Amino acid sequence: MNERREAAKARVRAKIAAEKALPASERIANVLNATHTHAEAQALLDEVRAEARAEVLREAAEVAVRAARSCGDTEAGQYAASVAAGVGKELRRMADAAGKGTPTEQSARIPSREFTVFPKIVRQAKVKGAEKDLTVSTVQIGFRRYSTVIFDDHPDRRHTGKRVGKHVIDADEVRSDTREEAMEAHREALYVARTEPIR
Repeated sequence: MNERREAAKARVRAKIAAEKALPASERIANVLNATHTHAEAQALLDEVRAEARAEVLREAAEVAVRAARSCGDTEAGQYAASVAAGVGKELRRMADAAGKGTPTEQSARIPSREFTVFPKIVRQAKVKGAEKDLTVSTVQIGFRRYSTVIFDDHPDRRHTGKRVGKHVIDADEVRSDTREEAMEAHREALYVARTEPIR
């Protein structure tokens, strides 16, 4: 009698140990199968996996964003920031794709942030005249970094290196730290390109 009782206890212990050794997803599936059909249990597991994957990707995206914000204002720092921002954007896209079609995920989804990969054109304007074929271009080249340049659009680049006002065509750039300053620099460069002769 005692031997049977001990054997039964040993079987229970072995069963519990075997269940504990199973991966978490299989243990959850076993619990779900007790109250749901197999298809329902698998659908719930797939939903949990998608949510977990999306959350991991979101956390990685936030790390990339923080890395982008912590980069310095040097050229290398701005390049590193643009790469980090691009990585963050891609991770966010992957997170959204991972959670797509899951009602729980869609209701709890964190709004996606926009990440910019530099350089990014802010404003461009053409200036055409008897002797002029110029483009005034303002580009965001990094976080808090803008550049305004006057370009020669002639196929032979006949005005490259020449001056229009204080600007050297295809060479000089006006750097700005804010979008407002960049727009002011763009307006000034556009006015010069339209009104000043090329020398």
